[in-house]
Amino acid sequence: NYWREGMWRGGVGYVRNVPLNSNGAINWGAAPGWTQCCSGTAPRSQDAYIVGNHYYQNVFWSETNCTEYRRPLDDNGNGTGTQTSQPCRTTAPGSGTITSYTAYVVGGRLREGIWRGGIGYVRDVPLNSTNTDIEWAQAPAWQQCCSGTPTRAQGGDVLSYP
Repeated sequence: NYWREGMWRGGVGYVRNVPLNSNGAINWGAAPGWTQCCSGTAPRSQDAYIVGNHYYQNVFWSETNCTEYRRPLDDNGNGTGTQTSQPCRTTAPGSGTITSYTAYVVGGRLREGIWRGGIGYVRDVPLNSTNTDIEWAQAPAWQQCCSGTPTRAQGGDVLSYP
């Protein structure tokens, strides 16, 4: 059980897995060094979530386009099989540049938030009845929640916007 982190700096991507304590808290004292994973043009925004311990979804947005990377998980939450990629099944509301995308699974739904063109949007997309996949065909319309420029401390996360 780990907290997986990733970041881009100077055209290089880095990742690391930080162990969790038995109470679920992140054990920052045991955080390993960063490992280079990739290079090139950094995405404008990225987030990842786990759906029902069934698969790990990693979502990368450029200014206007989105790619999702999906990896199946075993019963212990470890990656198995081959990671696949495809254009995102999520959509982006509004117009302009994507500056932030945030998503997490909670209470039988995928909570999504996105900043685009200086406007924040949110929506809750339902999971299927077994909580093993997202019901994209049932996704509601995005709702505008806020506007302006998020603070750097929020990391552009519209879901934490006051």
